[in-house]
Amino acid sequence: MKRFLNVCFVWLLLSVCSHAGFAANETSAMVRILHASPDAPAVDVYINGEQILTGIEYKEVSEYFELPIGEQTISVYSAGESTDEMPLIEQLFFLEDEQSYTVGIAGDVEKIQLAKLVDDKNVGENETKIRIAHLSPDAPPVNIVAPSSGETLISNLPFSNVSPYLDLFSGTYDFEIQPIGSDELLELQGLDLKNGTIYTAVTVGLLAGEPEFEMLLLTDFMPIPDQLPKTGLGGTAKVD
Repeated sequence: MKRFLNVCFVWLLLSVCSHAGFAANETSAMVRILHASPDAPAVDVYINGEQILTGIEYKEVSEYFELPIGEQTISVYSAGESTDEMPLIEQLFFLEDEQSYTVGIAGDVEKIQLAKLVDDKNVGENETKIRIAHLSPDAPPVNIVAPSSGETLISNLPFSNVSPYLDLFSGTYDFEIQPIGSDELLELQGLDLKNGTIYTAVTVGLLAGEPEFEMLLLTDFMPIPDQLPKTGLGGTAKVD
């Protein structure tokens, strides 16, 4: 079954402050959290025992926030639950200096996991970048195809993995996300990839069930007006 998708961009402008702080501090990393677990409730997120997000819902993504480099423990609880209870998931991550990350809360709630994606902030003049993160827990590995040529750009990408970035000239592109062995097909038509902007397209939801199998488009980096610091913005777009 084909699904035709339209793209609507929603920028998270709060990231300006986070990135300004990152530029000033050379011994920190930037992290944002994406709730991609289809049957998990809204969640509270703690870093090293300190609450940093409250009630983040499925398909929501936070702005980037600054963390010290080194080992950091990320704990995820059902929203409002006491930290005396067991978290839904708790995982230790090592964060590198001046690096940015997206941490996806992924998988069915009974097998919930955290997927750490290393985000790129470097893009050439008149260029753009996009990659695919596969966070749909019941979907098989996926292929990403350019329908105009039939070329497979990314093949056999399994759940909880992310592809390399595709280096492209800025412009309008069509892509197909093809779960291997399934009749389902996500079509991204007329995707306007902006000059100097970097994206992550994330498969979420369920191939067989609800919520539906769909795509979210995150902005890993984008140019900002001259009056703001020359850093970057994180953001999200929902692909309906």
